Amino acid sequence: MKIPSEVKVGPYTYKVSIVDIVDKNNPEYIGTVQHDYDKEIRLRNDLDRDKMESVFLHELIHCIDTIFRIGLTEEQVNQLEAGLYMVLEQNDFLRED
Repeated sequence: MKIPSEVKVGPYTYKVSIVDIVDKNNPEYIGTVQHDYDKEIRLRNDLDRDKMESVFLHELIHCIDTIFRIGLTEEQVNQLEAGLYMVLEQNDFLRED
């Protein structure tokens, strides 16, 4: 999958940044998303392709959860990310043709 420079989720456009550190207060984080005025998904640049794709999906699920006020727990987001990534990978939807 090609990680875009921005992604539209509902009425909002999130900038997608690939950076050295996604959260200076939590340097161990590999992905974050900001839902405030400056909507942004941040992914750490040292991730391999599979991990980068799955973290991107994880942060997209957080965007959907926030916009639709679903109320998912972090564990539920993790499970949805793993399941969605598995289906996309098994069906070759992640190819960059």
